Amino acid sequence: MIVHMPGRTPLLGPGVSVVDARIPCMTTASDDPGQHPVTSTIAAVTQLLHDIADLGLWTLLPAETEANLTAIARLRHQITELELRHAQHADRLDLGANHGAIDTTAWWANQTRQTRRDAKRRLDLAHALDHDHEPVRTAMAAGTVSEEQAVVIVKGVDALPVEHRRKAEAHLIGCAQHQPRRRTPPVPPAPHLRPLTEVRDEDHPQRPRHLQPHMSPQARDPPMCGRLAGSAPKAALI
Repeated sequence: MIVHMPGRTPLLGPGVSVVDARIPCMTTASDDPGQHPVTSTIAAVTQLLHDIADLGLWTLLPAETEANLTAIARLRHQITELELRHAQHADRLDLGANHGAIDTTAWWANQTRQTRRDAKRRLDLAHALDHDHEPVRTAMAAGTVSEEQAVVIVKGVDALPVEHRRKAEAHLIGCAQHQPRRRTPPVPPAPHLRPLTEVRDEDHPQRPRHLQPHMSPQARDPPMCGRLAGSAPKAALI
């Protein structure tokens, strides 16, 4: 059993100053006392999911089913962020070369049965989240932004002038966190997001591209919010 104490929690000495007070710490079951907390957590979650693998869902009520679907989606985004963080760390350690592979991308693709193209795209995203897009990584870790949405945000923000990137990134993260809903009245794009309006042409394949510049701002969709509420454009995933 490993006990993880918060680094900034002061220790007041032996005993507890408040009756029935709780000591701020976390325990992780592990057979290896030298194991990293992340490794222990992954093992624990894996075991918990294994324990419920054969349980039927026929007794789940509608409200509980709905809540579980939302919670599972958030969990998937959190696990994806953890996976990408590990991929970035593996590349930093040069694990691919250590195993005789050409690079980390080739090694990771082989280990996880991904295509090399997907592994390369995802490792590029992992690098971006680790360097210039920490707010996006944080949102993924919180379960509020998916990998597909992160790809769109990163590509869109990187296409903007540097002075507008932080504001645009925060705006797009907020858009991504909204639940998909029925079409709402459109709003004109903010000045610092105008370069992103080119992405909207894919939303309306039946609309001739040359007509787009002649449309009034009120007739256009919000720059990226509609896109981020669903799946990413094909061009953004290449």
